[in-house]
Amino acid sequence: MSHHYWKASGKKNKKKFVCLKSSYHGETIGAMSVSDSQSFKKPYSSLYKKFYVTDNPDYRGNNNQSNESIDKVCLKKIEKLFKEKCDELSAIIIEPIVQGAAGMVMHSDNFLKEFYSLAHKYQVHVIADEIAVGFGRTGHFFASEKAKLWPDFLLLSKSITSGYLPLSVLMTKKNIYQCFYDDKVINGFLHSHTFSGNAIACSIANKVIEILDRDEFIKKNKNTKKIIWNAFDWVKTNDALCDLRQKGMILAFDVKNELTDNMFAKKLFYLGYENNIFVRPINNTVYFMPPYIISENQISFYSEKLKSSLNKLLNK
Repeated sequence: MSHHYWKASGKKNKKKFVCLKSSYHGETIGAMSVSDSQSFKKPYSSLYKKFYVTDNPDYRGNNNQSNESIDKVCLKKIEKLFKEKCDELSAIIIEPIVQGAAGMVMHSDNFLKEFYSLAHKYQVHVIADEIAVGFGRTGHFFASEKAKLWPDFLLLSKSITSGYLPLSVLMTKKNIYQCFYDDKVINGFLHSHTFSGNAIACSIANKVIEILDRDEFIKKNKNTKKIIWNAFDWVKTNDALCDLRQKGMILAFDVKNELTDNMFAKKLFYLGYENNIFVRPINNTVYFMPPYIISENQISFYSEKLKSSLNKLLNK
């Protein structure tokens, strides 16, 4: 849609895309093209076009650099790319605030604001992939709210139906939407998926949004976030663990590389299973991303069981 918009606007050369380092946006050819997770895309490298990749601000193991200085370096590289290539760039895609499959890499609100500002300045569309971080997961209803600017495209799924039925939504700005109203059919946006607008899935989504609003979960999650942080206080004193971090209802930390092997995630999964918890590490990153209805006792239970599972695996 971004490419089609620029073409219809007379800017036919704006057809290349940019993604962030270590990003992952999905399994279709187009989505893999704008991803940088090699384990997912390498087997299919002959099928997709090569797009630009720019640095992401990853504060883990930052060697005493401040988060602000890491942000500045990344933003400088992004602006350099925009200055040199804006005439051929259609859009840049980002998972705002938290890059999930990259290992729960978390960005600052200021980075996101500057990122959106630069894209708008150089007329490059922002595609915000909020599949995982939308609907209150990072503390705001949409993670993009932290930028105090809106992206040109907003992608939503997962929490929109609370997992009951599959549904995804693409939102865009009015000027882009209106561009596809044309007397010539070929200028319209003709694509949709087989079950687009499924009535039952949409009905569930409406109910989920109603419950989020009625029960004030965004507000309640501010307190739940604190409970989660306090429950994982033990991570700070375990010398095998590092980079404890949190954004809203997502908490993550890493097990030091030298203490893990390529079977670490699988081993911890099975130890957790034996302890009646579900844990699904991303390489050496362990994360906690619970449903909003979780209770304080359940948070404590999970934290203690995860601690014992890790200690057993690391022989502590």
